[in-house]
This record gives sequence, C-alpha cells and structure tokens, in this order.
Amino acid sequence: MKVEQVEICRLRAAKYNPRQISGRAMQGLTASLGRFGMVQPVVVNSRNLTVVGGHQRIKAAERLGLSKVPVIWVDLPDDQEKALNVALNSPAIAGEFTDDLQQLLESLAGVDGYDDLLLADLEAAEMVPDFDPDDEPASGLDEVSEKPMHQCPNCGHSFEA
Repeated sequence: MKVEQVEICRLRAAKYNPRQISGRAMQGLTASLGRFGMVQPVVVNSRNLTVVGGHQRIKAAERLGLSKVPVIWVDLPDDQEKALNVALNSPAIAGEFTDDLQQLLESLAGVDGYDDLLLADLEAAEMVPDFDPDDEPASGLDEVSEKPMHQCPNCGHSFEA
C-alpha cells in the first residue's frame, strides 16, 4: 500500500460515520498526534473522496494546524465502504488490554514527560487547548453536500464535491 499526503480540504466526512469522541478523548488524541505524529494513515474511498476511517484523527490534525494527512486509498462501492467503516470503528473486534497494562504504564512513568498522557491525567497536558466536541472542523473536512464545487480555505484548491 502506498501512503500519500493529501490536503484535508479534499476529503469528505462520511455522513453515516458511527464513531464519536468525548472532549477528553480528543484532547488525548490531539496530544498523542502532537507527540508522535500521525503514524496511522486515514483510509479514504477513491471513488468519492469519503473518509472511511480516521475522522477523529483528521479533527485532531486540524487542531494542530495541519492541512495534510497521510492517506491510504481504497476503491469500494458504497455498501462495502460502509461495511469497512463499521469494521474499522467496531469495539467488538478491537480487542482489549491485558492485565499487564497497568504494569506497562507504571514502567513508562517519568519517561520524557508522558506521565500525564499515559496515566490519563489529560487536564495536565497543556499542549492542547480545551476542546468542545461540538466544534466544527477548522478546515475543509465537510460532510457530503449538494454543492458542485468546494474551495480549500488553506490553499485555495478548488475541487468537485
């Protein structure tokens, strides 16, 4: 698979996306992206530029001022696109932490200032401004609309809706 950097403004949020995130979790996700970068590409359907997986990572990337994200393209009909979205977001197939998690977290305590993030004390993470989950994305990741053309507020790029 080839990973490509793509302007966020070209991508469309899936109206049907079943995933939501709390403000506290968004703070943690944004802090994680700030520390480690976007190490997991966004999955996008090449047929319609719809985000299949990665909506929350895109929002976090926008909060960090990024205008591009790494993308892996899939070519799927609508029903398969939706099925993949559910599979990528399903906690039923995500697995769970083992009993060794607490020991692992404790072993990382004091490592390069990650204590607050690893131990879920996210209020202490000053690198991320407060997040309201009802905030709109900062740039062009919009739900599919009937408008024929969009223009990116960051780069001015015009693209078909």
